This record gives sequence, structure tokens and C-alpha cells, in this order.
Amino acid sequence: MKWIGQQIYDQVSRFKNDVFFENPVSLTSSLTVDSSLTVSGSTFFTGNTSARPAVEIKNTGANALGGSLSFKLDKGVVGADEDIPGVIYWQSDNDAQQQITFGRLYTQVADATDGQEAGNMVFQVAEFDGTLTAGLTLNGDTNANGEIDVSIGSGAGSTTTIVSGVVMMSNLPTSDPSNPGQLWNNGGTLKISQ
Repeated sequence: MKWIGQQIYDQVSRFKNDVFFENPVSLTSSLTVDSSLTVSGSTFFTGNTSARPAVEIKNTGANALGGSLSFKLDKGVVGADEDIPGVIYWQSDNDAQQQITFGRLYTQVADATDGQEAGNMVFQVAEFDGTLTAGLTLNGDTNANGEIDVSIGSGAGSTTTIVSGVVMMSNLPTSDPSNPGQLWNNGGTLKISQ
């Protein structure tokens, strides 16, 4: 059943040109889009059933590469260090029923220099007082090709636990580098500089 203007039609409606909706559109069933869907505002997925709403990107062809999700920042002007192309937030209620951001993931332009582009990826979680703090940072701005630095943890009292498996390290210094937190090889024993 379609409502068009002041009339109700009990049949399928097809439009050959662009269609614009001035007010929100509610769907009680599925929406199939055979081509591209462009949204210039905000899109909300809302549900009150457990584990819903769910969003799935599915490729059903005999392909070696599936779908993708892209965050793009196209400013129309030159890019700059510390630009953030996109952010993912995880938010929920605390026990005072206040919406709190418990986790955030984003990628940042670390170096926008043409030919020397480098990025940072930052994983943050709320710690103790709700402050978002980076627990894992991947830093590509190392001034060396093929090299990425990784920072794990935050604060002098933080710990990093490896439950099982083998840690493989190469090119570790064989004497204490006197650089707090840096690993070094003491005759086959892995140590952390203090």
C-alpha cells in the first residue's frame, strides 16, 4: 500500500526519476536497493530485540574479496596532520543510566606530507573514571619505510599479559638500553628496561 499525495494505492509504485522525502520514512518490511543509495544526513538503526539491529555486508559471488566499509574525509582542501577520517564508538548505560562511551577506534593522519603519508590507528577504552585512554596505538609515522611502532598499555602500573604461545623478537639489544619499557635480550632472557 502506497500513500502518494492525497491518494492511497494498493499496488507497486515505480519512479523513473529521483524521489525526495521531506519527512522521515518508516519501513515495516525490507528495503531492496539494486543500485547505489546516497544518504546526505544521518541514518539510524533502532530496535528493542536482543542482538538487534544487526548490519551485515555480504558478498554472494565466487570472489576472493568480500565487501568493504570505508570512512573517507574529502575536505575539498589540502589534508593536514591529525585529520581523522572516521571514528567507531561503543556506548552504553552506566549504573546511573547515563550514556557513556566505553570504547573508541579511529585512524588519524599522522603525516600528510605528499609522498611520506603515514597514519596512526588508536584503540581507546574508558579507564577508571570514564576517561577514554589509548590502550593500543599503531604508529606509522616512524620516518622509516616498512616500519610501524606499536604502543601497548597506558600508565606506569599497566600490565600486558600474554596467556600462551611464543613471543618472537628480532634485533633486540643485548644490553640494557636504559629506556624504560624497552625489551632487551640478556643472554637469552627477555628483560624490560626500567
